[in-house]
Amino acid sequence: MTAYIIAIGGTGAKLVESMIHAAAVGLFSHNQKSEDLQILLIDPDTGNGNASATNTTRTIYQNCRQHFNVHPSRPWMSSNIDPIQGGAWSVFERTDATLKDTFPYNQDQDERKLLFDVLYTEDERKLRLTQGFRGRPAIGAAIISQLTQEGREDANWNALIEQINANSLGSEGGKSPKVFLCGSIFGGTGAAGLPTLGRLLANKLGPDGQNLLGKIKFGCLLLLPYFQFNAPQKLQDETVFARSQDFILQTEAALRYYANQTELKFDSVYMLGLPRFSSVENFSPGGNNQRNPPHFLEFYGALALRDFLVTNKPAQRQVMLLNREQPEALTWNDIPEFNLVRSRVVAATRFALTWLAAIAPELKHAREKPKEVVWSLKFFKPQELKDTTEQDKIKTISDWCTNYLQWLGAIGRSEPSIKWFNWEVFLNTDGSILNTDGSIKMKRKDFSNLVPDQKTKEINDILSKLNPRDIDTPDNRGAIGLAKSLYKIIDRDL
Repeated sequence: MTAYIIAIGGTGAKLVESMIHAAAVGLFSHNQKSEDLQILLIDPDTGNGNASATNTTRTIYQNCRQHFNVHPSRPWMSSNIDPIQGGAWSVFERTDATLKDTFPYNQDQDERKLLFDVLYTEDERKLRLTQGFRGRPAIGAAIISQLTQEGREDANWNALIEQINANSLGSEGGKSPKVFLCGSIFGGTGAAGLPTLGRLLANKLGPDGQNLLGKIKFGCLLLLPYFQFNAPQKLQDETVFARSQDFILQTEAALRYYANQTELKFDSVYMLGLPRFSSVENFSPGGNNQRNPPHFLEFYGALALRDFLVTNKPAQRQVMLLNREQPEALTWNDIPEFNLVRSRVVAATRFALTWLAAIAPELKHAREKPKEVVWSLKFFKPQELKDTTEQDKIKTISDWCTNYLQWLGAIGRSEPSIKWFNWEVFLNTDGSILNTDGSIKMKRKDFSNLVPDQKTKEINDILSKLNPRDIDTPDNRGAIGLAKSLYKIIDRDL
């Protein structure tokens, strides 16, 4: 079954980045079935760095996944992730749009123009919105709500509705399609877009529209403030940009809105926040420079999506709370379904580290001296190691391993109290996973100490057990067969 993920704003894009990594490690596989994801990123800032990073992650994931056939016993890389329509929607027809341009300000009657002047300052009316709504939900809500006007609907929006409709009509075995919105509640784009789009979707899919609400599961994830920043001095002279000191006030107003809003027909609502905010360096109001590092709360957002996907549509509203056992530590015990989540995250992490620390460099050596890498001969004939197709597959897997470990390392650095891994095993002091010569930081001798209080086999023991006969699919040789064998050995060891 397919889940439709509508991610709004920069925080929404960052949530999707974590969701893609969660899909990679197998967290959206349940009862030997996997959920596929259809993604739509909504942001007027088409060059947003957070969205660019997410699109890169999705491309790397899909490039790697296409080589692996989905298998019930292997949740790793089992979810297909595709964009809806073009995958990104700016909500603007023009690239230089302002709020004043979007509405017929110069053509309006005096009364409407006066009302517009009361609702928005002159700076807000003239602000170019190509880098987002600058922490102003009132601007974003006005822009996005125009979707209800006849003739203004976007191709991305229409494609989303059509796909949900087709999926609902073709649902079998009681499995209904799922629609999940995510974004922040404290900024501009997410705070404006999530409730507005939620209401528009409910209207479009409700009794007055497609009449599908009863056939789908409809949910959302709201991120409360979890980071703060100091704007550079050159921005202080501008009057319209996001200010972290306004986040709490905006959040309070947003929560009051959600509490009193009856037009939002969500079956499930998830909220995540922190008592202490993380600091973000190199703040940018928008554009490609707006690339905040991954944060552990976004991984919890991916876990919220898992809960939404694997649980049934609730018959009545339920309230469940999640917090830490200890305020100064974040352990595996603080994660929902921690045994399953830990096993799948640890398996993927050990796979990635083994591949980069041992498999890839030894295969490079085996291209010239295959007999010195005995285990490689089980999967490759000597001449096959020089085949460009096999080399491309090795590189594709290495690219995913690097991308995943960089994301995981940033998660670990987002708060010192996270105790999921012994981070120093594979992270340099600057947070990188690679040394200046391109080699991976982790030493083989440290591999067994990756997870606190959980010893594992040494890398050499794992390499000695690699065997294509363990893989019961035709592609049990070459780089893909090798990767499958490696994952199976590591997963079996947990």
